Amino acid sequence: MDEEMQSNTSLPESSSDATAQPQAEAVTDSKSTSTTSSKSSLLSPSSYTNWVRSTQRKLIIAATQGQRPPETLVSSLDEALNAKRNALVLSSREWNVYLAASIWRASSSSSSSSSSSSSSSSLLSDVDEVRAIIELHGEATRSTNGSALDLSAFVTYTDLVLSLHYAFEEVKSRPTNFWQDDEDSQWTVEGEEDLLQDWTGLKDGPKFLNLRHKATKYGITVGYSASTLPSILTRSQAKAAAVEAAWDSLLGESNVRALIREANSRAAGELNWSHLLWDSYRAFELHHLKRAKTADRIESVKQLFLARLKVPHRTHEATAQAFSSFLSSYLPPDAYESTMASLQRAYGAAKATWSSVEIFEDKVRGASPALGLNVDEQASWQAWQAYLRAAASRRHADVDLVSALFERCLSYLGLPESLATVQEGHAPNSQGVAAVKAARQKLPKSQRQDAELAERQALRQRRAQREGVWFDYLAFLTSRGGNKVSATQIIEVCDRATRTLPGAGLLWATYLRQLAHHQRSKSHIDEVFSRAFDGGQCSEEDKEKARDEPEDIKGSMVELFAGRIDAERQLLALDLATQQGLELSEALIQLPKDPNAFTEIFAMIDWALQLPAGERSAASLDKGLRLHRLASSWAEAAGPEMAQLADSIWENALTQQPTNAEVWLQSALYHIRIGNLSKARSLFRQGTGRGKISDTTQLLEAWARFEAMYGSGDDVLRAEERARRHKEKQWEQWAQYAQAQQEQYLNYTSAAAGSSGGAMDVDGGTGEAADESGTFATGKRKASNSVAAEPSASSSSSMAIDTAAGHTLPNPINGAESSKKGKGGDASQPTRDRENSSILVSSLPHDASMADLQRLFAECGAIREISDPVAIPGTNTAAGVVEFMDRSSIPAARTKDKKRLRGEEITVSLGWECTLYVTNFPASHDDAAIRSLFGNYGAVYDVRWPSKRFDSSRRFCYVQFTNPAAAKEAQGALHQHQLNGAEGALQVHLSDPARRKQRTDAHANEREVFALGIPRNCSREEVLTFFQSLGGTVEGLRLPESSRSNRLKGVAFVDYRTELEARQAVAELNERLLRGKAVKVQMADAEHQSSHGGRANSAGAGGGGGGESGGFASRAVKVRNLPLEAQEPLVQQLFERLAGGSSSVKKVEWTPSSSSSSAPSAIVELADTATAGKVVLLGESGQAIYIHPTDAARRQHVLSVQPLERGAAAAVIRSPSPGSASGSTSAAAPTAFVPRRTGGGRGRGARGRGGLGFVPPRSAAGEQKQPPAGSNATSSSGMDVDEGSSGSGERKGQDAFRAMLAGGGAAK
Repeated sequence: MDEEMQSNTSLPESSSDATAQPQAEAVTDSKSTSTTSSKSSLLSPSSYTNWVRSTQRKLIIAATQGQRPPETLVSSLDEALNAKRNALVLSSREWNVYLAASIWRASSSSSSSSSSSSSSSSLLSDVDEVRAIIELHGEATRSTNGSALDLSAFVTYTDLVLSLHYAFEEVKSRPTNFWQDDEDSQWTVEGEEDLLQDWTGLKDGPKFLNLRHKATKYGITVGYSASTLPSILTRSQAKAAAVEAAWDSLLGESNVRALIREANSRAAGELNWSHLLWDSYRAFELHHLKRAKTADRIESVKQLFLARLKVPHRTHEATAQAFSSFLSSYLPPDAYESTMASLQRAYGAAKATWSSVEIFEDKVRGASPALGLNVDEQASWQAWQAYLRAAASRRHADVDLVSALFERCLSYLGLPESLATVQEGHAPNSQGVAAVKAARQKLPKSQRQDAELAERQALRQRRAQREGVWFDYLAFLTSRGGNKVSATQIIEVCDRATRTLPGAGLLWATYLRQLAHHQRSKSHIDEVFSRAFDGGQCSEEDKEKARDEPEDIKGSMVELFAGRIDAERQLLALDLATQQGLELSEALIQLPKDPNAFTEIFAMIDWALQLPAGERSAASLDKGLRLHRLASSWAEAAGPEMAQLADSIWENALTQQPTNAEVWLQSALYHIRIGNLSKARSLFRQGTGRGKISDTTQLLEAWARFEAMYGSGDDVLRAEERARRHKEKQWEQWAQYAQAQQEQYLNYTSAAAGSSGGAMDVDGGTGEAADESGTFATGKRKASNSVAAEPSASSSSSMAIDTAAGHTLPNPINGAESSKKGKGGDASQPTRDRENSSILVSSLPHDASMADLQRLFAECGAIREISDPVAIPGTNTAAGVVEFMDRSSIPAARTKDKKRLRGEEITVSLGWECTLYVTNFPASHDDAAIRSLFGNYGAVYDVRWPSKRFDSSRRFCYVQFTNPAAAKEAQGALHQHQLNGAEGALQVHLSDPARRKQRTDAHANEREVFALGIPRNCSREEVLTFFQSLGGTVEGLRLPESSRSNRLKGVAFVDYRTELEARQAVAELNERLLRGKAVKVQMADAEHQSSHGGRANSAGAGGGGGGESGGFASRAVKVRNLPLEAQEPLVQQLFERLAGGSSSVKKVEWTPSSSSSSAPSAIVELADTATAGKVVLLGESGQAIYIHPTDAARRQHVLSVQPLERGAAAAVIRSPSPGSASGSTSAAAPTAFVPRRTGGGRGRGARGRGGLGFVPPRSAAGEQKQPPAGSNATSSSGMDVDEGSSGSGERKGQDAFRAMLAGGGAAK
């Protein structure tokens, strides 16, 4: 026997002892009255996995040696799988092997009794064996992958029942299966798979069918090949053997109908694929109707259709057509109209429900394989997460549908493997096992350890995802279920949740609380708690996470104990309420004062805290002190005589966690509450004086408040002095950090300036070309009559499908660009080709929606994104954009041209054929002027403007008409047309993708990605390899380092050669693991660049220099109340009008909307302080009004314009304040826009002094360094206004300031 087998198996080598359990512990079969041992214990998932795999390995070895499988090993396999399904849950593969083995055993038994050598020729004559097989298949539908709605299990179950039924009834030509007669003809059979032989070595067992879905290309394993199932008694044979009644009660028409109907009823919530089950049910009923056409059968089939049409599902129209054919064939003509009329309301409601979720269903259908096992986890998780949130948050959510949605999600996500062995995904003794093991052994020790760490972290991430789904499911049932959800159902879901994730303390706690809430017995609660505690999975997960991530302990054991304590409180409160006639809420308040209840609860908490470390203890890992505070609060609530019991609680906490500042703080607060002030003062002094405590800021603040109330003057000074020294230390660290950041940035900019080549003109002109490295300097735009080098319509962040009025199609799968690799792993994500893959659909009905476009073009190909149709001014029509995944879908989409949608003939055109690239217009021309100019030649669908964030000289736009004819007419009329105020002739070109060139100034925000979560111990080569893994060309990589440790800060800026490579990196590398840590990858923006030391801003980045009036904060304003559809360029145009011209606005820092509920905002930097003040005053008077150009209602959005708070200004470098998370910012409270007198160390050339009014020095880039959080350093949020030449020290009021603005000069 090989070494691997000996190391993994827990079973004895002798066949006579092959049924012994691993770890000398028996697993009790809850469904059997007999046990194999007097001791029962819940094993870990890895123990069960090893038990099953070792038995499978022995069977495979026996088969390869030509031996007949020992009966003891077959029994052991059955026992292992049976034990695991009773204690935990089985995966889809484990269920399939288990079910096939049960059929093999039954057929082998019959074969042996009939002296037959082949199961294929055996005859199952025992009706009880067949009944047991059917019941086992039925049980699989209730717990596969922990879900009660795994459709693959349902299909296998119903196919088996129908196959046995047709064999019993001797049907020569049985109705076709869904894969033979699907409405869409989407399934093909690609062969058979012998899972039983592959995983156990047992031969001549039933084989599963390998199916392929034509549209999604996913392969699945489901259902049995009829030729491999054992034979059973036919009706005539059973009648001859005088057992017809028994067989008829199992496989007769009546019982089979009941089984199939019940399965269809439970699977109806699978909106995408439930028609596969229902089609077999319908075929069954029509088959029997043809055999005996009676009124009862006709009515039964009619009710079957009526019930189905009232349930939302994907194939509503096909079902309705089938029903219509049925009525025409079997009912008299006069009954047709009345039947259809009576159905209309319910049918319409079901269709409306489907329409409301169709977009989400398309997403999960595309991200998850239909009925499959090989799920693309990341895509599935994101799609399901968005769907679940939307469905569960609806005001009038359908409880049954949402519950089914949670079950479907759990089924599709599957079980996280135990990772007990690296071979778990491969059959035992397969080549895959050897390959994985050999590859692992070749790695150096450090790399092998890193790989194991990455596996553990990935497992924890998958567990956390599934734990979140289970918890949200239970929260929905308990909070929104109402009378539709019974206590039995909630407890059953809790039981499955904990058997699926036995290490999730939160789920165990929820289970215990629900048992108490629904008044289950104390013995039941104790039994559940014992399963969780004795199993040890919560403790093991805590220890593993403490080893890998010591700073991030979730505390499964803490959750478990908290749940058990809450359950006990509930039970005791119910007893007290019954005894004293109180309400439950009143009993809970009185509970601590009841001696018996107090003793029970406090003893339980104290027991949890006193468990020794390493023995499933929660105390040492409870960083938040949840149990300690609960014990203390419980003792204090019982009265003064009991409060002293908390002394030992806090003394032990100080011993267990001496470096946890929270322990010292809570201990001191406890002694304050009980009046022991001297002890509290001592704890404050000791805690703040210990050098190993990471952060004593809160402890120092609490000490200062304590001394201010209870201490003498000396005590107050002592506390303040220690707090001051702490702040000084923080300030020194802060200054060192800021200086290192500044030096690193200056080094980077110097290196970048040394390697930059000549400038390329944005709009053509005579700018120099880029050098070979692809680096560009900022070039000055020149007006030119020559043909401009046209930027790509897709290179700008403003593209038709992104910036059309209204919202884009909801995309829960990691953004619109998240197209994942194929299952084979060899297909890379297709390049996004917006111009050639987008169509413009015009002449739509005025009330058309995204759902209309989705239904209209769904059959043409995979859709990436749909824009909400926009009403076209002056017409009663609308237009929208549909972008496909690739250009191969365009020919099919063009066939929809001239089709009718609700009576309107629509027009379908290529997006770029309707789009014009326009440049060399006057600087005064804004969106309204362009629309007015081009609107003379046809209806304008959209005007897209470039961002001026990185180059304020950019002046071009894209004008998109609703049809190509209007675009061509406008081009012929306006190209080379001279406009008043323009330096050259107007340039108008068709936006042809074939002649586009990459916009040279887009590299700053279109080809740069920002990554967060880079492991700090990575080398530059590892990071570079990570970002080059997709084949893209990395032209620049910046890895900011910490000045104190010389280690990476955990962020990276990566420049790719093209925008498409950058966007592919975002789509493919986001959340991918690097050294076991998930890396967050997104497109870089000004926020990232300034916050983390990224690329410099080219224009006015620092502010406050170069002779400009005032610092950045004094000439910048914060803009809020923007509508969701607001666009950055249009906001800039609005403020240019308010401020008096394009030169008055330097730039707009844009924060786009992150969701449908969060509005965008902006920081607008004006030319000087006076202009900023003018804009604020105009905003206060309600003159800052934003009207979106495509809003047919012309709704006015009055914007909120406020001066930028001190400290919130954007600068080249942003650094976190001490005591806050890296990268976070803390905005100061807004203050009134009032001019203040300069001076006091703030005048020109003066240097601020320390103490009150101290202004931190500016960096070389002009940024103000912020003082440490909580320090006494102050700064005004008002705007700096220079005193002018008078040098007068008198304070000027608001009236003087308004007069200055009105007169355009300084106030006198």
